[in-house]
Amino acid sequence: KYDDYGKLCSLHQILNKSVISDLIYDVIGRLVLKVEYYYIDNKKNVSSITLFNRFFEIEYIFSSMNDFFEYTIHKYICNAPDILYYFFIDRISVFDSFFLSKHPNNYYFIGTIHAAHYQNYKDIYSMPNKRYIPYFMNIHKLEALIILTEQQKQDIIRIYGDSRIYQVIPHTLSHEPINYNVQPDFSKFVSLSRYDKGKRLDLLIDIFAKVLHVHPNVSLEMYGFGAEKENLEKMIIDKRLCKSI
Repeated sequence: KYDDYGKLCSLHQILNKSVISDLIYDVIGRLVLKVEYYYIDNKKNVSSITLFNRFFEIEYIFSSMNDFFEYTIHKYICNAPDILYYFFIDRISVFDSFFLSKHPNNYYFIGTIHAAHYQNYKDIYSMPNKRYIPYFMNIHKLEALIILTEQQKQDIIRIYGDSRIYQVIPHTLSHEPINYNVQPDFSKFVSLSRYDKGKRLDLLIDIFAKVLHVHPNVSLEMYGFGAEKENLEKMIIDKRLCKSI
């Protein structure tokens, strides 16, 4: 692969149509990383990550991407003892080992929740969303936990107890959108999202079915891709919503 300036930035090594390693280069063409992979049931996994210094000597060999991430953060990015570092965490299930590990006193973690925090949307006492379990099990390690709505905050309090760190910040427009002189169509709704269980598009379809009982002339257009596409299509067919969604 080449960057926007035409310089080589990475090189795949392929064996039997599978990528077995990636060579990563810096902006002046020096090799900085070698990432090697192994496969289980056709799923690619990292076996090792070799970091090279500017003299092309091996600086360190890591066994996982998380190890490499932590090493880079501690040694090169957030290494000044007199600076406060704030980490805004999007997907805690990916970075939970870094979040839970021992870190300097000037590291502060702010968690974010941007989806339902439980699995069954009809039951707030159902199993928690696995992406957010490390938050709820380690509330004391967070400086703040950003939640989408006041109702979601109250649901979390009912299950996990109150905490000073809960902060409600909706991710909606706080002002009128720019006027492009386009007449809005209030009968048409659009969803743009990956077809994934975590996006709760089954709930969107359920809600829209109820909307259609009151406003039968509205429509919903869904755009996206993902593993849940066939399940969502079947749900639309089973609910006889094909003319509206």
